[in-house]
Amino acid sequence: MKKLFILAFCFLSIISLAYAQDKAIEVDAVTQIVASISGNELNYADLNKRFSNIENILKSGQVSQSDMNSYVKELAEAQSSVQDYKKDIEQNLSYAQKKLDALGEGPAEGETEAQNISSKRLEFNSEVQDLKSKLANADIALAKIEELENVIFNTRNQELFSNMMSKQTPIVYPNVFLQSLALSLDFFIDIVRSPYVWFHDLEDEQKDHVKHNMLPVLLTVLVTILVGIFLRRYIMTKIAYPEDVENPRYATKVAMAVTVAIARGILPALIIGGFLAWIYHGGILTVGFFGLVLTRFLWMGLFIFVACALARVIYAPYYERWRIISVDSEKAKRLTSAFYFAIIAISIVNFIQGVAVSANYSQELIYLFKVASAAVKSFSIYLIIKRTYIVPQDTSTDDDDENVLISEDDILEPSTTEEKINFFAALLCGGVFLASAFGYPNLSLFILNRTIGTAITLGVFIIFWKSVKEISHRVLLSKLFFKNFKYRRKLVEKVDFWMGLLLYPILFVLAAMTVLTIWGVSTDLMLQSGKKILMGFKVGGISISLISIFMGIAAFVVSLLVVKLLQGRISKNVLGRMDIDTGIKHSLSSGFGFVGFIVAILIGIVVMGGNLSSLAIIAGALSVGIGFGLQSIVNNLVSGFILLFERPVKIGDWVIINGREGLVKQINIRATVIETWDRANVIIPNATILSSDLINMTWHDKLGRAEIKVGVAYGTDLQKVESILLDIASQHPKVTKKPAPYVVFTGFGESSLDLELRAYISDVMSRLSISSELRSEIKRRFEEARIEIPFPQQVVHDSSQNVSFLHKMAGMEGTPEGDAIKKKLCGKTSIKSKKKK
Repeated sequence: MKKLFILAFCFLSIISLAYAQDKAIEVDAVTQIVASISGNELNYADLNKRFSNIENILKSGQVSQSDMNSYVKELAEAQSSVQDYKKDIEQNLSYAQKKLDALGEGPAEGETEAQNISSKRLEFNSEVQDLKSKLANADIALAKIEELENVIFNTRNQELFSNMMSKQTPIVYPNVFLQSLALSLDFFIDIVRSPYVWFHDLEDEQKDHVKHNMLPVLLTVLVTILVGIFLRRYIMTKIAYPEDVENPRYATKVAMAVTVAIARGILPALIIGGFLAWIYHGGILTVGFFGLVLTRFLWMGLFIFVACALARVIYAPYYERWRIISVDSEKAKRLTSAFYFAIIAISIVNFIQGVAVSANYSQELIYLFKVASAAVKSFSIYLIIKRTYIVPQDTSTDDDDENVLISEDDILEPSTTEEKINFFAALLCGGVFLASAFGYPNLSLFILNRTIGTAITLGVFIIFWKSVKEISHRVLLSKLFFKNFKYRRKLVEKVDFWMGLLLYPILFVLAAMTVLTIWGVSTDLMLQSGKKILMGFKVGGISISLISIFMGIAAFVVSLLVVKLLQGRISKNVLGRMDIDTGIKHSLSSGFGFVGFIVAILIGIVVMGGNLSSLAIIAGALSVGIGFGLQSIVNNLVSGFILLFERPVKIGDWVIINGREGLVKQINIRATVIETWDRANVIIPNATILSSDLINMTWHDKLGRAEIKVGVAYGTDLQKVESILLDIASQHPKVTKKPAPYVVFTGFGESSLDLELRAYISDVMSRLSISSELRSEIKRRFEEARIEIPFPQQVVHDSSQNVSFLHKMAGMEGTPEGDAIKKKLCGKTSIKSKKKK
């Protein structure tokens, strides 16, 4: 780890030095513009002169890409300086205008004012006019900078478009094709003859140097091969793809893929890299056409080995558990072979095309190689898409189906999604290749190269995103956080979720910017536009800054968290130790939380750059909306304040509101939460509580009354019953002595004498359980005293004549005579209610 840290520190130091050198060059490039702005003064003449020079150079058409990049940086620096200058002028103008307004309106016609006030008015008017003139110059400079940026943007687009749409004689013409083939034959002959020509053109001293160094180079290559073989075998046998790991995580898969890629690419990298270093150090092999061919060939070989190693470790065709991309083994093998073909074929055509372009061969030959490159890249893209979206084979057909005729619609219209994707891929790849064959090779290669670059970029970002997410997830859920910080697992999972939610947009923006850069969008202009969006832009007269908005939201969230922490500390450590009512404690805690919420909102507004002095105007504007759309919400908020301070209900009270009975669990600003007997939470708006009847069973204390209704049979001794009921109530531990229980004779029922036991209990919230216990004891004591509790009974009386009629009805049911007998029988039936003795 120490060695890795030292290497990383050295690498960062080298990068910092190179960056500092580049920044020094950029500072020299923008010195002319920055020098035009010093302190509170803007040298508009020098600035305009510099802008005119840049505009003339851009419109002349004789400007390189590096010059345009330097102009973009120069204009960006100028824009930043002018904007800072403009802010200072606007602030000074605001102060000057306030001083002028403080003097009041000028004297009317024919009137005079004091000399000192008149002189001050002239001074302030002159200052205001001077500042307005400077502000106008700054606006003109900013408009000119924006105009020049548009000119650069249009120049780049025009250059890119003209390069892509440059037309050549189509190679499909026979004479052009045959001429290109003849030139390609001469080209390959030159490549074959290049070693001989190179050695023949060397001087005698250089030839002796080559002969004397040939053996050491071969020995070095042999030693490098042996070292590479040993390292590769050691990594593949000792480290790569351990069998004891059943379900490796994604980050472990990526780390293992890097390790195996190093093992597979270390041998060719050592050989080719060492040979390239020797070539560039000696300088002899880089001379002439052979040196160009040799160096490009070595770089091509290095790329092929490394790219093939990456493709193999990503798909891991023979190690399914260690596969980075989740596909089945058969598809992994197909895709690996397809990538092998694509990497090797594209590398070869790029090598040939690069040698031809660097050696300044004819445009006809280069055009042929561009067409060949377009053909190879189009076929490679189609092959990979086809191997990715394999068309499922229909195995349900029989041998007799060979004679079945297939309709023309079945041939022309793809049926499955895979067939549609393959069809459109073949159509697009074929169309891009035909564009190159018919005279637009630059357009074709532009589309193909950018498509390949986009696919590689998105793949890298997806793998990186999954790896970062997996690593952060494992770090947050490691033992370190649980033992040292004592985090709960749910809290860590929430942190992991929010980290992913924040990192995903950042990676998405970076991926989008990279893809846009690949497709030709200027990076510096994108960064400049992004800077404008982040730092601030104006919509009408309103300045909007995304950074300020994000900072304001972050300040609000942090302030709210601090308020929540303080609220919890005050509730536990301060209010918890005070000898006051629980409801008062909750009211104070809720009031502190509400005030803290308002303070957090104000802090967020200030960090965003808002002016608190304009809050009155905003409140006046919102009052209209409050009067209409937010009326019910404001009503509930005001009712919440009334409940917190007037306190008709408190936390822990047993209440009945609109027929809903339950325990008050929370009193919030907008609504109150009540928990019923069945453990259900009822959320009632505060305005409803104040506007409806409220029964608070525990407002002053928890004293309540249980009412037990009892019925005894007629003839029972009521004094004995009353004595038993009072004795039962007085013996219960939760029935109070004062007020004492008593019995009320409520009335004469149809079947019983009705009485009611009224007992006061110390905890009304236990009323149901106490009532149940009292009823059980009443039943037991009544049974011992042989006191009967009657119940209603219905008795039906039938005469003997009616019974004889029932026998006659047995054979006459459903007939008119039977119905008449039924009606007569029912009319003679009497039902009476009698008491059971």
